[in-house]
Amino acid sequence: MIELVQGDITKVEQIDAIVNAANSSLLGGGGVDGAIHKAAGEELLFECRLLGGCKTGQAKITKAYKLPCKRIIHTVGPVWNGGSHNEDQLLADCYINSLKLAAENQIRTIAFPSISTGIYSFPVARAAKIAVHTVDRFLKDHPECFDRVLWVLFDKNTKEAYQTEVDLIEKNLDLADSVTESRQTDIQMCACFFQSVIEQDRSAVVICNLEHEIIYMNPSAIENYRKWGGRELLGQSLLNCHNQQSRDKIEKVIEWFKTSKEHNMVYTFYNQKQNKDVYMVALRDQDRLIGYYEKHEYRNAETMKFYDLW
Repeated sequence: MIELVQGDITKVEQIDAIVNAANSSLLGGGGVDGAIHKAAGEELLFECRLLGGCKTGQAKITKAYKLPCKRIIHTVGPVWNGGSHNEDQLLADCYINSLKLAAENQIRTIAFPSISTGIYSFPVARAAKIAVHTVDRFLKDHPECFDRVLWVLFDKNTKEAYQTEVDLIEKNLDLADSVTESRQTDIQMCACFFQSVIEQDRSAVVICNLEHEIIYMNPSAIENYRKWGGRELLGQSLLNCHNQQSRDKIEKVIEWFKTSKEHNMVYTFYNQKQNKDVYMVALRDQDRLIGYYEKHEYRNAETMKFYDLW
């Protein structure tokens, strides 16, 4: 499904949408951005003026006008600033939000440039790793959304960097196919062990994805949230169980989790009536944030401060 070509993204055909590596104004610039605006014509600029700009990592969609595709998705990549200013996550967000926007608009085929590796100076090899693995994870999580994802890359060196990452994914797939039946059984047993540990925990544990959808509640959590529906909360938003002030704080904690792989637990509340401390804990796939869980523990002289993020 993932393909790579070297060429000009403004001339690619048989693609529903192309992605523009835009600046925050969305009014055109240099590199890919300037080329897309020039090829699409002045009408694109007129539409972009109505969008009110775009934040780094986010995405917006327009018509394609004179381009051979139907739509243009504009996303703003991060400027490389040494790697300590959340650049990796912001670059991943560009791809995730572009794909989400494409899926929402029934776009089945999409072409990307190499976002942020031009005048924004993001290291090409690092950008390629983030880009290819982020898109691969999205496609695996949403297998019905896309028929074709294409990277149109400007030069040979950039194409080789992306090809290296695509080859790694294909190699990992081959390795996964070769896992023996006994190894698969071991993995399944390990998962059962972890589930058993959580289910026997007297503390309430509620696991959510990054959209706050509740995907698991242990028996203690089901009982703890009985007045909100208990087991019926599965598949619903955890935010529905909180007031607006708490919702805002939860969102702030998620943003804090994203800023560093070292940010993994926050003390959020003391329930005096039940004598329980409440925590939010990050869930990660290696270094990638994939969700969080809320845990209610019976109090034992907690010394941490509420929401001690920075």
